[in-house]
Amino acid sequence: MNYLINNVNYSEGALFEKSKSMLIGLEVPTWEKRIWQFILEWIDKSTESFIQESSGSTGIAKKIEIKKKYAVESARKTILYFGLKEGQTIHLCMHPSYIGAKMIIVRAFVGGLNLSYSEASSNALNLVKHSVDLCAAVPLQVFGLLEQNKAGNPFIKNVLIGGGVIPSTLVSKIQNQQTKYYQSFGMTETISHIAIRDLGNDDTSYHCLEGISVSTDILDNCLIVHAPELGVEHLKTNDNVNLINETSFEWLGRDDNVINSGGIKIHPEKIEKLIENLIKNPYYISSIADEKLGNRIVLYIASNDLLDKNALLLQLRPLLPSHHLPKEIIIESIFEYTPTGKIIRK
Repeated sequence: MNYLINNVNYSEGALFEKSKSMLIGLEVPTWEKRIWQFILEWIDKSTESFIQESSGSTGIAKKIEIKKKYAVESARKTILYFGLKEGQTIHLCMHPSYIGAKMIIVRAFVGGLNLSYSEASSNALNLVKHSVDLCAAVPLQVFGLLEQNKAGNPFIKNVLIGGGVIPSTLVSKIQNQQTKYYQSFGMTETISHIAIRDLGNDDTSYHCLEGISVSTDILDNCLIVHAPELGVEHLKTNDNVNLINETSFEWLGRDDNVINSGGIKIHPEKIEKLIENLIKNPYYISSIADEKLGNRIVLYIASNDLLDKNALLLQLRPLLPSHHLPKEIIIESIFEYTPTGKIIRK
């Protein structure tokens, strides 16, 4: 089997030697060594699995064993969805330690694709100057692209966005571009994404990849994933969804973020979406304990400037139902983020 990396063909033996030399190269940066470390791990025939740490965005990070045969099936499903052909280019510019990045490498090898790569940075999509058929990115990188070029990058045909919520303001900016954008839904336990949303139209639902189906738990409406070809059977997630059918759903928010205020269950993500055009600073909705309500809604905003909280609350009133209206605004100089760029909610 041959492997194509940066338009250079490697036999398995040559790739093994190349990987070892890259790992000991004094001039090779750490981020690049991580890519070659996984390549070496992937082509190692003595192992049938690899260990992946979850992002920890919704709790304590944990180590998960992923069987290579299931990763291969996941790669095939994505290749089929995008209609990728042997010799086409797939680009890696995400943090190489996470499953999304590693699966770019697996897709390249499974599909006979040319793997190109660059350092993960907010400016990564701007730096691509060669033809790319599929590139995976996080929302921050798409924002970075549009800040410099409103028309996007014509070298990139398809961008698969994962790792965070995409505001509607960003969606509206990318809909008329030459590049096609998609949003992924998945987690480490499902070996990257199991469903994709096409951001080029008004359809807000996710559609499962081939051979994958979904249902919901009758008690809390959380999504349950059925993907036997990925070794996933009846996997209950913490995602509240509106189930359309067995292969389509709308995402509502995280069940572990749900706030019970005065007996009313409130999804912070819903509030955040309603007010996204009003607040330019980073922000999120959470809650603090309240003697009467149990929990009261709180709006956290990252800012080093003085903000008129009362004026902002007045602006929020027409946008939100009364029980969704923040009872308090808390200003912090900076938020904490996970390595994948998600705000760590308090």
